[in-house]
Amino acid sequence: MTFSEEFQEAMASVEDALGQTVTWAGTEYPCHASGITRASRADGGLWNATDDLTVVIRGELFTGAMPLRDQVLTYAGANYRIATVMTAPGNAFVRLTCVYEFKGA
Repeated sequence: MTFSEEFQEAMASVEDALGQTVTWAGTEYPCHASGITRASRADGGLWNATDDLTVVIRGELFTGAMPLRDQVLTYAGANYRIATVMTAPGNAFVRLTCVYEFKGA
C-alpha cells in the first residue's frame, strides 16, 4: 500500500468519527475542518485572522473537476470563498483555505 493510500484510509476513519462535511459544486464531501487561523502581522506583531476556515478533503473523492480559488463552498450552513487550494503529492488530500464569502470582496 502506498503512502497516499494509507493516508487516505486513515483520513476516512477520522472522517467517520468527526462527521464533518462540506458542499462544493453541489456535492457533499466528508472532510476535516478547522476554524479561524491567526498569524502575526509584520506591521506591529498584532494577531490578525488570515483565514476563516481550513478544510482537508481526501483527494480520491474528486473524480472530475477540482475546487478552484474564488469558488464558493458551504460548511455548517455558512458560505465561504476559497482563498487557496493545495494538493498534496500523490493526490493524498486537498487543503482549502477559505474566508467568509464576501470578506474582502
